[in-house]
Amino acid sequence: MKKRTWLLLLALALLLMAGCSSEKTMDGTITEYLRGDTEVNAFLMEQDGKTIGVRLTGETGIYPALVDITDEALRNAEYPHMEVTVTGEKAEEKLTAADGTEVPTYTASVIIINSIPYGEPLTLEDGTTVQVRLNREGLAYYAPDGMMLLQIHNQIPDDIFVDRVDFDVFPKEAQQKVIDHYEELGFFYDTAYQVERAWAEYNELGCPKDFRAYVARQSTATSYYNDRVIFYCTNVTLSRNTRRNYEKYYNAVYDRKTGEQVSFWSLFKPDENYMRQWLLVQLEPLDADRRNQLAEVLSPEWLSLGYYGLSIHIPWDVFPDEEGPFIGGPYYSYEEFTSLLQDWVFPLKDPHGVSPDVPAPTA
Repeated sequence: MKKRTWLLLLALALLLMAGCSSEKTMDGTITEYLRGDTEVNAFLMEQDGKTIGVRLTGETGIYPALVDITDEALRNAEYPHMEVTVTGEKAEEKLTAADGTEVPTYTASVIIINSIPYGEPLTLEDGTTVQVRLNREGLAYYAPDGMMLLQIHNQIPDDIFVDRVDFDVFPKEAQQKVIDHYEELGFFYDTAYQVERAWAEYNELGCPKDFRAYVARQSTATSYYNDRVIFYCTNVTLSRNTRRNYEKYYNAVYDRKTGEQVSFWSLFKPDENYMRQWLLVQLEPLDADRRNQLAEVLSPEWLSLGYYGLSIHIPWDVFPDEEGPFIGGPYYSYEEFTSLLQDWVFPLKDPHGVSPDVPAPTA
């Protein structure tokens, strides 16, 4: 387990212990840092519209819940308006706010850094300014009244498999090529567009206090591999509205020795045109009109070889009336299908080493 995870677990344990003592736990936003001779030794923070003071000692434990910063970010006052959770006991000596008012003050035993301002604000089409913060999940976008509109969470292969053997089926040089490729691709969605959608619904609903933030979550993982290639699947989860999410899948194939991307169509003996037409015939649940529409937009990113056969996942918004998603595909028990695959495709290996508990489907 990574060091940061252990630190967070320790911080949470300390918070639980504090619940059994005279200490109090409070969430708030730092409004002013107060320095000693060398570093921050106190700060003022806003909690539920009120200002309170927090004193730091040499024993105060500071635990960032963020990957990109350390505990020194607070000691050095690196970020304005840092959001924190403070656990501490009431202090006898009070701190003084900028207007000269003495405020209730606590001596902190534990401070968890929850979020920090990140980058430039986003200006929406109607002129609204949306603030951007980095929290433990990733980037988050906030309306002017402080309501979270969109929460983003993204990963690439190295984030997931850095401590696992899955990614080590590549040589080191090839691993970096794959990572660079995904970093170059970036998001499979338009962040600003998702914020605009969330902002529109937030206003349509009357700016409710229980508004459920939109999500944009992207993760990439190994699906299957053999001696020559490895299959990756990128799963993208987006909000259709505050009540429903939907998922899109983007599959890719890489050469295990070089890390170069391999054409999905090269897995088959016939050429691409033949395989496109063959696959459309397999989509029997779709009527002829739908299959004709799909013929113009069918992407190999929607196709993946897996444990049972070929998976076809057509996103929900491909068709004009947003009927979907459509999920299907031929299985390895279908002899015509297996005869079309290159001989070297088999055997496919599951990188997780665990076979599904459900029985294999029949053709």
